[in-house]
Amino acid sequence: MKKRKIHGEFALTSEYSAKQFTNHFRLNQSQFNAVQRLVQNSLYSEGCNAKKPIGTEEKLAVFLMYFIFYI
Repeated sequence: MKKRKIHGEFALTSEYSAKQFTNHFRLNQSQFNAVQRLVQNSLYSEGCNAKKPIGTEEKLAVFLMYFIFYI
């Protein structure tokens, strides 16, 4: 819980085993990376002076979590 507050939800996925990652996103790591490469241009946004934008991997992870659990 403490790490999640500091590093964010997606940063902790690097600590997941392959099975945990697949259970969490319904894709294995290589499939996730392939999808991310396909959609990264659509998900990319430039930063502004206020904050650094969320990366394309994290945006994809948020979408997949929403899609898996709420639709």
